[in-house]
Amino acid sequence: MNTPAHSRRYPLYLLSIAVSLGLLVWIFSGIDWTGARALLRQARPWFLVAALFCSATAPFFMTLRWLGVLRGAEGPPIAYAYAFRAVMGALLCNSFLPSKGGDLVKAVAVRKQYGMATGVGSVILERLVDLFLLGALATIASVWNTTGVAWIQLGPLFMLASGAVFVLAVAAPVDKIPVLRGKAGFVQKVRQFRGIYHTWSRSPAAVAQTVMGSLCSWGVGCAVICLLATALSQSIPPDYGKILAAFPLAILSGLVPVTISGMGVRDGVLVAALKGSLGYDKAVMIAMGYTICVYWWLSLLAVLLAPWGIIKTYKTAQNDVT
Repeated sequence: MNTPAHSRRYPLYLLSIAVSLGLLVWIFSGIDWTGARALLRQARPWFLVAALFCSATAPFFMTLRWLGVLRGAEGPPIAYAYAFRAVMGALLCNSFLPSKGGDLVKAVAVRKQYGMATGVGSVILERLVDLFLLGALATIASVWNTTGVAWIQLGPLFMLASGAVFVLAVAAPVDKIPVLRGKAGFVQKVRQFRGIYHTWSRSPAAVAQTVMGSLCSWGVGCAVICLLATALSQSIPPDYGKILAAFPLAILSGLVPVTISGMGVRDGVLVAALKGSLGYDKAVMIAMGYTICVYWWLSLLAVLLAPWGIIKTYKTAQNDVT
């Protein structure tokens, strides 16, 4: 039976698909297909292969990042392999859901160990760290790169927004909010939710591991775009400074939950930033190549690893029974 929440969810999901398709049609409407085919024929294949291999390392750093956040959770630590399977499941779902909705897979994966409230808190905290670091990288790259990227003010905005949400999660007086009075069960879940923020922020090792994992994860994504740009650039090397400036802002724009996995918005920002130095056709191919490498390719790997996860889950269930 569909609840009112489910009834609202399906139209929003269909709207996200429509927005993604509309933006992609608009982006591809300006491409010269003859020139695009010529670019593909002239592309250096080893750089394309390197982009795929580089992208395949990202889940390992994503797992490291999430485990860093979970060091703030009360309870026994989870194994790296278990966290890795949850991350791969989240990546698969993120390819078909708006923004990073698939990350809830990770919250569900640790609900038995830490509780659902803590699991959701870990996912949101992980994203807040990402937003802050991407905002910082966008600010640094935009200041350093003086080739005309006009979104320098967005980096500090994301840093301030993520910092404000973190402070609110840590310091908000939950017991004094009138709406929550008399709702002891909900208040208890909120305390569990925010508990991971307190513990994590007081652990230098947890903070360092999370920041390192986040920087490495996004560093892999930026390297993928650089490799794709190099593969498609024969004589004139690409402007890596502009790529470094555009990448964080493109990722941040793709996190807005209006399209499926950020498709259309992220690609449009990349094309707008890179078409001046690389040309429109090449910019479109790089943007779509990023989606293929970082989303579709990793989703395929997640599907291939699914039997391993099912077998491990079955064995764990059997051990629990015996």
